[in-house]
Amino acid sequence: METDVYWVTFPDRRATVLPAILKLVNEYASQEMPRTDNLSQDELLAREEDNNRRSLVWARNNLAVSWLA
Repeated sequence: METDVYWVTFPDRRATVLPAILKLVNEYASQEMPRTDNLSQDELLAREEDNNRRSLVWARNNLAVSWLA
């Protein structure tokens, strides 16, 4: 899979920060990915909506983004 189109959106990326990013990802990564293939459409939609709401609450509480206030 070509990722050049994706990475071009990060013009200031530096390879020197990659180890720190990977360490952070590994520290907070789930041991098991959640499964959704066994959910009904309604259950899947409810889970997606809950995840979106929790993500917005987290962003409001942890990021300096005025439009989330």
